[in-house]
Amino acid sequence: LCRYQRQLQADFRLDFADAGFPALVFEHCELDDVLDVSHARLGHLSISNTRFTHLAARSATIDGGFEFSGATTGWIDARRATI
Repeated sequence: LCRYQRQLQADFRLDFADAGFPALVFEHCELDDVLDVSHARLGHLSISNTRFTHLAARSATIDGGFEFSGATTGWIDARRATI
């Protein structure tokens, strides 16, 4: 489990490409760069109420839910992702 809530303000790329987690949760965060989960295998992904430039999720596998309510982003690239 990787969880950040209300305390993370990052101005760098968060690279979780090719990673595997039961859950990756970012809630109420401000991320000034890319959140990259391309090719990752995740049980659950939440980016609720989080601001970030964009989400790269190319070919990612998310076995459970994908929550993004209240998220603010430029774009989400989820080509060939399985959710």
